[in-house]
Amino acid sequence: MSHDRLIMLLGLVVLPCAHMPCRGVPPDQTERALEAQGMLDVLEARLLEQFRDAQDEQERAGLIARLEDFYLDRIRSEPAGSPVRSALIDRAWRVVEAASEDQALELRLTLLVESYLVIERQAALDEVGLLSDADRRDAIATLSTVSARLRSIASLVTVRANRSLRLARGSESEAATERMNTDLRLRSLSNYYAGWSGLMLSLLENRRPDNAVFEAFGWLLVGEGVVPSLENLRDASLEYEHVARAAIGVARAKHQAGDSAMADLWLRRVIESPSVPDEIAVQARYRRIRIAADSGGWDNVLTQLFEHLGTADDREPLPVGEARFLALRALQASRERPSTPAESVARLALDDLVSRGEIGHVLDLRERFGRLPLLSDGFVSKYANALDLLSNAESTGSPVRYIAAAESFESSMKTEDAERFTDQRDDAALKRVYCLVRGGRPAQAADAAAELLEKSRSPQFDEEALWLRVVALDATEDVRRIDQLRSAVLAYLARYPGSERARKLLLRHAGTDVLAADRALDELRDIPDDDPLALEARRVIARLAYREWTARGRRDDASRQGVIAAVMWIWERTDRVPSNDSQTRRADLDLNRIAIDAALATEPRLPAAAGEAIERADAIIRSDPSLAGFGPELTLRRVEWLSSIGRLDEADAEADRLRSAADPKAANADRIILREAFQRLDDGVRNPLIDRIVLQIGSRVADELIPPAPQRLSAQASGVLARVIGVAARVGADRDDARQPLVLTLGSVLLERGSPTPQAARDIAGVAAALGESELEAFAWSALLSASSPDEESWWEARYHTLRLLAAADPARAEAVYEQHKVLHPIGGVAPWAARIDALFAPGGGG
Repeated sequence: MSHDRLIMLLGLVVLPCAHMPCRGVPPDQTERALEAQGMLDVLEARLLEQFRDAQDEQERAGLIARLEDFYLDRIRSEPAGSPVRSALIDRAWRVVEAASEDQALELRLTLLVESYLVIERQAALDEVGLLSDADRRDAIATLSTVSARLRSIASLVTVRANRSLRLARGSESEAATERMNTDLRLRSLSNYYAGWSGLMLSLLENRRPDNAVFEAFGWLLVGEGVVPSLENLRDASLEYEHVARAAIGVARAKHQAGDSAMADLWLRRVIESPSVPDEIAVQARYRRIRIAADSGGWDNVLTQLFEHLGTADDREPLPVGEARFLALRALQASRERPSTPAESVARLALDDLVSRGEIGHVLDLRERFGRLPLLSDGFVSKYANALDLLSNAESTGSPVRYIAAAESFESSMKTEDAERFTDQRDDAALKRVYCLVRGGRPAQAADAAAELLEKSRSPQFDEEALWLRVVALDATEDVRRIDQLRSAVLAYLARYPGSERARKLLLRHAGTDVLAADRALDELRDIPDDDPLALEARRVIARLAYREWTARGRRDDASRQGVIAAVMWIWERTDRVPSNDSQTRRADLDLNRIAIDAALATEPRLPAAAGEAIERADAIIRSDPSLAGFGPELTLRRVEWLSSIGRLDEADAEADRLRSAADPKAANADRIILREAFQRLDDGVRNPLIDRIVLQIGSRVADELIPPAPQRLSAQASGVLARVIGVAARVGADRDDARQPLVLTLGSVLLERGSPTPQAARDIAGVAAALGESELEAFAWSALLSASSPDEESWWEARYHTLRLLAAADPARAEAVYEQHKVLHPIGGVAPWAARIDALFAPGGGG
């Protein structure tokens, strides 16, 4: 029975109010207008403000009375459990707490009853084994306070009611009569809940109820605050629900006090009274059955059940609460002391739970008591058995046991009554798919999931079924099913976008045959920064953008910037300390390798990003011996990074580590450093460091590039030799040191098998002349002559030097060559070389 209905029975009739009741200070015109227009929130705020500003106790008392009426009307007009009602109750409590103990008693009582009703529901759960220990402790703590305050109000109102009775008997005043009726009503209401709250507290604490519980019920049953007896109970009074319920309360209190026989008599009095409403009589019958079960009278329980429900096969099953209570108590009794009547009650109660489709209760009882052999053979029994097998498989991880569970679920789905349990049947199908996956039969699982998606009538399982189908198809690793996997993944992404699982699919399949990189990138970028998967998403973005960049020949700067942006996002949220997880360390290392390549491979290079990536990668490699094989690669990258920022001496020192270890990457390091040194020369930089690097490293690179004779030099080799020769010639000319022979050595190779630049030919010729190597000098000038044309200055320069050298070695032949030269070039040539040629052969000439 609802609290509002009880109030009506006690005489507190709740009617829609055309105006707010007027007690104490009457409402002014503004308040009446606000109420008439339904502006109750504004009216409430106005009353509260007046209450806070009240100057004397009389005004304050009047406003408390008006606020009491206001909140009583508002609270009763809102449905139980609504947010508005809850908010009103919270605000009403603040008014009550600000009032004295004897003010706003009706509102105070109403608010306490609201608190009690919450605990009453928890006590009902406790009776059927559904309240946790923690919730029970909380309920006891709350109810202890509520019950004490209800008893206090009951005492206060009882005293007031007794006084009102005396005054009303000697007065014909309507006000006195009204006051008496109000106080009597509140006395009944407060004692009713004082009795029930005290009883509930004793039940939760599992102790005998106090005498105060019986005395509170006495006010409703016999009109006095005494322990009621059946002798002074008037049957006529039982026509009122609250009185009949109070009688049931006494019965429950007697049973809790250990007097089950007297409890049974009280309940029979209620049941057999012709005045009792049918609803209350039914509740009394079920309570009588519960007390018999609590007392262990299982034969009595069966007798009462058959009397109440009948024995026909098509009888009405027990209500869910009664069936669970009886199943719980009967199973407990059977476990402690096997009893055929108790087992019969358990079987009846379990069958009734199944009949009402309450499979959750059956499974909970199964979990509490293990197997339920008393359960009739059918879907529920087989389904519960399959759940046991699944639990066993989960605890052992055995594929064989998962398959056994899968077969058991399949068996439950084939029972005749499976159609009655639509949700549980589809759940069985879903768990079968899961077990097949865990049991190592992914292909069978994928087909079973597809069948479930097609036939299921329980939409709540669709997502899980589709997910398991994806998992199963992925686990098959069967290229013949790639189209099915792609379809399943795309279907999941379409139906459940933005979900955690959808993001996991993106991370797993992005850039594969299942999910194209461009689509994956768009969706991955939509994952919020605060998502738990955001970090892994950025890793995948970096990998996909890197793949896209390299696929486009490293020319797409947008993809390159995408790599760097994703990596820097990760850096901002992680420190340099390597992860404790080996897989994560490897993933982080690969990420930093990608970042280094993207930062250094093309112009403009990004040295800051490269440096950060190198430091992070170095920390990871040093933390994990299994990654030591990446050390030479990282050293090479450090050489490249140091070279890119002009720190060539440090780059050379890093390269020495590779050279000392005879690592093949040492050659790459040399070429990187040499390339940067050449770039500095091209930029006009001249210093001893650059010269040293070109000569030392250039010599090594040149040796590596020179193929066995008589193979010709490549264009790259010719270029390197030419640059080294140039520096050696310049440094040798400046210092007259041992670098000049290097020119002769490399120059010979370049002239014989390569393609010397004009400046290289001049450098070789100049050094050869200084060292008296006239043959090599002639070779160098001849090479320049052959590589030039008569309209170029270099040709005339080379022509002059070849004739000069020939004249010194063979004057006659030189004269002949000169004559031929004049025939071919009769009108002269480029200054100053044409004049110098003529001067060589003039009388007394010699150049």
